[in-house]
Amino acid sequence: MFGVCPVAGYAVNEKVSRLNAGITFVILLVFLFSQAKWVICVLLADLGLRSFGGFGYSPFNIISTSLLELTKAPPVMVEAGPKLFTTRCGFVLCLLVCILLLLKIIWLATLLVLLLLVLVALEFIWGFCIGCRVYAFLRR
Repeated sequence: MFGVCPVAGYAVNEKVSRLNAGITFVILLVFLFSQAKWVICVLLADLGLRSFGGFGYSPFNIISTSLLELTKAPPVMVEAGPKLFTTRCGFVLCLLVCILLLLKIIWLATLLVLLLLVLVALEFIWGFCIGCRVYAFLRR
C-alpha cells in the first residue's frame, strides 16, 4: 500500500483543496438533479488530471487558485501526499460511477455519487478530509 501514494515531498494549499471540493460538490449536485452523464465525465477528467497529471493541469484547481488569488487569502500549506491519495480515491470512485452508468446500474451509481457528495461536503464545509485520515492510517 505504501507504493500507492508515498509522501509527495511537496506541499499544496489546503484552501485550494477545499475550494476544489466545493466545485466537486456543485458538479455532483448538478448530476444528481439532471442525471446528465457528461457531468460525471467532466469530473472524472478533472480528477484524472489532478491525480496523474499534476494539480496544475486541473481546471478546477486553476479556478480555485485564481479565486484565492483574487481574495488575497494567505495560503495554508499541507503535505500533498494525503491530498493526492484522496484525489486518486475520488478518481477511482468516479470511474466506477461512469462504468455503472454505462452498464445502466443507475441506482448503484447514484448511491456512489451520494457517498462522494458527503465526502466532499465534509472537506469543503468543515475541512474534514476522510481520505487524508485513511492515508494516515495506511501509512502507520
